[in-house]
Amino acid sequence: MLQILTKAIILVFYLVPTGWALLLALLFSYRVVRSEFVTLAWLNPFRLSADQLRQASFAPDAIYQDGMIVARLRGEPEVDRENRRVTFPSLIRTENLELKRPFVFRQWRLEMEGVPQSIGAYAAGDLLEHTGRALGGVRCRIVGSSAF
Repeated sequence: MLQILTKAIILVFYLVPTGWALLLALLFSYRVVRSEFVTLAWLNPFRLSADQLRQASFAPDAIYQDGMIVARLRGEPEVDRENRRVTFPSLIRTENLELKRPFVFRQWRLEMEGVPQSIGAYAAGDLLEHTGRALGGVRCRIVGSSAF
């Protein structure tokens, strides 16, 4: 009987607190791991919608070909959605723009119609360090939505 009582005392005073300590350690470990997953999910860039990525990644005044900026817009374009036409008052830095290929502006894929009204050069800055080809009166037709 004394042996059973000794075993019960050892069980109560040694194993039960150890079990509680183990249970608490597992509980806090679970909470830490869960918070890590919540933090990682919050920081995950793939949770952003396609529109949010597009707005964050692309300049609203830029013309793109092959995912690269090939021209910049000066002024506000005239958009005729009924006839699917866009007219740009002025495009600058167009040296890399291939006029015969489609390009992307905001949410549209565009193709140039005919020849721009004016082709010239521009210079900007105090020391005229920014120079390049400029196109004026560029008329384009909308051929689809952008693939970005």
